Amino acid sequence: MTDSARIHPTSSQTKNETGTPQAQGAMHASPAARIGAVIARERRAAGITQDTLANHLDVTKAAVSKWELGQNAPDIALIPRIAGYFGISCDELLGYAEEVDKNERDRILDELLDLLKADFDAGFEACKRTERAHWRDWPLLALMASILMNRALYAPDRMEETLAYIEQLLIRLEDECPDLSRCRAARMMRASLMLLPQEKPRVDEGIALFESLERDNTSGVPSLLAAAYDQAGRTDDALALRQRIVCVSGANVANECLNQLSHYQDDPAHLTALAHAAASVVETLCLDAVTPLFALSSHVQLATAYKNAGMSEEALNELSAFQRVFESAKDNPYATPHVHDAVLFDLITEDFSAAEAAQKLNDMNAGILLNSMIAQILSKATWDDCADDPRYQALLALRDDDYGISAHWTETNA
Repeated sequence: MTDSARIHPTSSQTKNETGTPQAQGAMHASPAARIGAVIARERRAAGITQDTLANHLDVTKAAVSKWELGQNAPDIALIPRIAGYFGISCDELLGYAEEVDKNERDRILDELLDLLKADFDAGFEACKRTERAHWRDWPLLALMASILMNRALYAPDRMEETLAYIEQLLIRLEDECPDLSRCRAARMMRASLMLLPQEKPRVDEGIALFESLERDNTSGVPSLLAAAYDQAGRTDDALALRQRIVCVSGANVANECLNQLSHYQDDPAHLTALAHAAASVVETLCLDAVTPLFALSSHVQLATAYKNAGMSEEALNELSAFQRVFESAKDNPYATPHVHDAVLFDLITEDFSAAEAAQKLNDMNAGILLNSMIAQILSKATWDDCADDPRYQALLALRDDDYGISAHWTETNA
């Protein structure tokens, strides 16, 4: 990873090459129109006439008028003079923004998502054009990579090519983005990408990347920062950060208890202790307020672990609990807006770092996510003796049209 400065490449213009209705909103103003709009805006803000600007630049008033109407663009030699006159950068005059605002980012991602859903090949090409047009917009590109990686599950015949493209994009993000936290997130995504089914297994490469992230993680920094806030008299900032530390740490403790379950299927006492420990942490800290996804994953792990340990009644009860959360969360399993509603986390007002990406993924693959969980329950335990139990039958009834794809990837990853 490096945070050294890079020369900004020239911004290219996004073009609609698909002709499909989903891509119509991707059209943008011409370069001349963008420059003209900036000149007109700055001239009016400065309170000067077209004649005054024309005299300063030794051009005609008609030339300035054509610029502002987008009918023509200034000679390239005039760009620095015009920018200097208005006290703006050449990038600003050219209408180039390294990062688009959130509304524009949402619009672009929504259009890409619609295209990927309607025609994966067209959507994939649109993603490539988006990268060229927004070469250094790291928030946009990171979210686009997340969406593309998840949507690729629907196009297994394009998986290898898609993953290769995403990997190159993430490597560039790691190398060029000055935000080190975003670089670490890109490396984590790249490590996760290597765990997906591929013709040439890359699990060892993924492990190496995860190990590098573990070494780079300076876990004491948040606590030191909270102490610094206290020392500076920034009590609210210190309390909010400490609440965040408790929330994240508690979720990690519960997760690690659950992740041990499969190793103790022959030891019911140990398995039960781990399950109770995880449940106690979740209940005490109200961690199910963070995201329904956390609760769903917990019930999946508990149901399969109990069933494989021969504790069928406990397993069926977990199926019922899964179904209750499933029904309440199926429209938005990634939701994270209510963290601050829990008393212990009332000062956490911002979304978690992955919330924006998760929200984008919600509309796209909620079905495949939830059905993958059902596929995991059914594939990682034998339920023949429970086939007639209404709790088991109710689970089967939750499956929808995405189940086949979900089951395929669950089986491949088993």
